[in-house]
Amino acid sequence: MKTLPTLFYLLLLVSCSAEPQSDWQVRTVVNGQFLKLAKSSPTADTPRKGWQPEGLAVSPEGMVYVSDRENHRILRISPTGVVQEHAGNGEAGDLDGTGDKARFRNPAGLSLGSDGQLYLADSGNHVLRQISAIGEVKTVALSRQIEFKTPFSVLAGPDKSLYVADSASGRIFSLTEQLKQVLQTAPNLLPEALAPSSSGRLLYADLQGLWRLELNASRTLLRRHDSQLLRVRSLISDGKNGYFLSDPYLHRVLHWVPGGALEVIAGGPEAGQKDGKPEEARFAFPGSLAKGPAGELYLADTRNNRICKLTPNVQGKYQVSTLARSGSQGFGERRAGEDLSLPHGVLYDSRTQTYIVSDYLHNRLFKISLEGVATPWFEPSETNGEPLVLPAGLAQGPDGSIYVSGSGRHRIHKISPEGKISVLAGSGQVGFKDGKGKAAQFYLPFGLAVGPDNAVYVADQGNHAIRKIASDGSVTTLAGNGESGWQDAAGRAARFNKPSGVAFHPDGSLWVADSWNHRIRKITLQGQVSTAIGEKVPGQADFDPQRDQQNSLYVPEGLVINAAGAVFIADSWNHRIRKWEPQTSRLQSLAGNGKYLNFGAGFADGRGQVAHFSQPKGVALGPQGQVLVADTGNNRIRVMEP
Repeated sequence: MKTLPTLFYLLLLVSCSAEPQSDWQVRTVVNGQFLKLAKSSPTADTPRKGWQPEGLAVSPEGMVYVSDRENHRILRISPTGVVQEHAGNGEAGDLDGTGDKARFRNPAGLSLGSDGQLYLADSGNHVLRQISAIGEVKTVALSRQIEFKTPFSVLAGPDKSLYVADSASGRIFSLTEQLKQVLQTAPNLLPEALAPSSSGRLLYADLQGLWRLELNASRTLLRRHDSQLLRVRSLISDGKNGYFLSDPYLHRVLHWVPGGALEVIAGGPEAGQKDGKPEEARFAFPGSLAKGPAGELYLADTRNNRICKLTPNVQGKYQVSTLARSGSQGFGERRAGEDLSLPHGVLYDSRTQTYIVSDYLHNRLFKISLEGVATPWFEPSETNGEPLVLPAGLAQGPDGSIYVSGSGRHRIHKISPEGKISVLAGSGQVGFKDGKGKAAQFYLPFGLAVGPDNAVYVADQGNHAIRKIASDGSVTTLAGNGESGWQDAAGRAARFNKPSGVAFHPDGSLWVADSWNHRIRKITLQGQVSTAIGEKVPGQADFDPQRDQQNSLYVPEGLVINAAGAVFIADSWNHRIRKWEPQTSRLQSLAGNGKYLNFGAGFADGRGQVAHFSQPKGVALGPQGQVLVADTGNNRIRVMEP
């Protein structure tokens, strides 16, 4: 006989599943992991198989442990670069056991305890795991009693306590063997990295800076460097009084001693993949850091799918080398760039009846026929000395010109109907400056839209602003002033937080995916900003048993609006495509079944909730009203049809 709590739990599950169903069918039109290339391109016989590093920890013997988030396993890498599976076998699940008998779901942060055990933030299972040197996996019992939303980072303290950054809830937990405690963070922050301080206080970092946890509040330690917002992805002690930090958006590793200046020790400011001297080395969205037994650093170079080793010389300068990369040591074939790598933007070119896709990490575009045949377009060697570096947003003008945001070099490019590429605006240096053409400056420009006045509007993500480029290349700021925040107001008095997507409404207003405010904003052409959709608190799509969150979004990144005023949204961190109906002012999930910051996103074609996405970033309208989706995490282009 079922107990009353069991029956209540079952009833809760049934009620939680009563989400509005959708008839939209999702199918894959471009499998970016195995492109069907045009005859003029070399063909590839094997789809790429690889791993994506997330968390790092290093043993006293120099063994590097890596959480392979997308493949649900823990890898170990020897000091000579040999890669082996340590625990898990690539299948998602929630199971203790030894070696390949254990199961994880999107494992994230790692920390090595004073007891020699690895501690893992098993983010998709919302628990902590303990892993021995022989790969024996046990769940930390107390973590089952905590309602984690997404434990992202874990720090094993010297007193056997565990500290956990639960990013989705904005909370930090302290756990001992029999006690759990919630530590207060600053409001509206998503803590991602933890480190101890010499004063005994806990330091934590997020994509808005570096903070120290006080008794009942958080104190800001660092928020800016070289006049730019400091975005910290990983934070570790240097063993003395300082810290090493990774800055994913400026692709660099830094060192900081409290009271002193930040020092760039390797990488930046553009994404790339290069070993060598500190000033020559290049990374692509560097993530977790770990310190080795001889003072060397290890770095998860996330978008390059490799582990880097930073070795100090006698002068204290760090030489960068690759310890191991995805696709080596028997973990799959590398395919010489013949796939899609994190496609960000997609549009349908009615003139040529092709899809145009921005192949983000390969620094190029693709033209793809309706039959799925792909032709590389504007490879780095074909751009007349003005390469597309991390192309993101796409837009098309009424004359057929294509506009591309080169986010890695902070420029907006124009491709004429005749196929000639030029720089429309942007100096190539990070900055926030109006001006004409190359005199203007941007910082991580992403989404683009062409307005009824034929001007190009830009979501200037790093500057938290919306910019306007006239046809002669003159750049002005429509809204925002370079500071992050949330404020409905006119012009520069308005505030955004990493806006990503822009699209025009039939009434002439500009709508903005204000990603890290988890809202959709509306701007008149006079610059008056208001909030149209969403709440400040991010939420799960369509249903939350705690409160009505039907209009909640989590990091919306792309949007497109049809002639009837319906808004289609790439709800990226909910791994769903949403539709906002102007008649009801409510959101509906059209497709996808991801959960609130649940890294258990996946891939599946099908109808409505049967379909799965992984952090979709771009949406566009097709020739018959279909919705095209840049399914970024899956490296695919999908089409949705009612």
